[in-house]
Amino acid sequence: TQVSEQVGEAITKVYSFDYARLQQAEDDARGVITPGFQPEFDKIFGSVKDLAPQQKAVVTATIPKLAVASIDGDRATVYAFVNQVIRRQADGGTPQEGAAAARLRVDAQFVDGRWKISAMTPA
Repeated sequence: TQVSEQVGEAITKVYSFDYARLQQAEDDARGVITPGFQPEFDKIFGSVKDLAPQQKAVVTATIPKLAVASIDGDRATVYAFVNQVIRRQADGGTPQEGAAAARLRVDAQFVDGRWKISAMTPA
């Protein structure tokens, strides 16, 4: 249960942001990932920092399904379906809303009393 709850929460933090509070979103996400995952996160979030303010983007992620595939000591593998609702309004244009979905394999590691994301790949 702890793995499911903490990894699910971590995924939503990594995949959700509000252009008006990008620093808070980045800080929240960094708190739920391992140092080894940070370079990949930096690539992902670098694009977000470039585009989100221009598009006034707000992305909300939810996890409709999550399953723990294995737990081995301080490591776990989780499969998750992630849904995102994307709202944006570029250059004063008409507000747009869209959706995206993904299925992920998430490797997690128990670090400092929490399960944190150590890797993510499409599943």
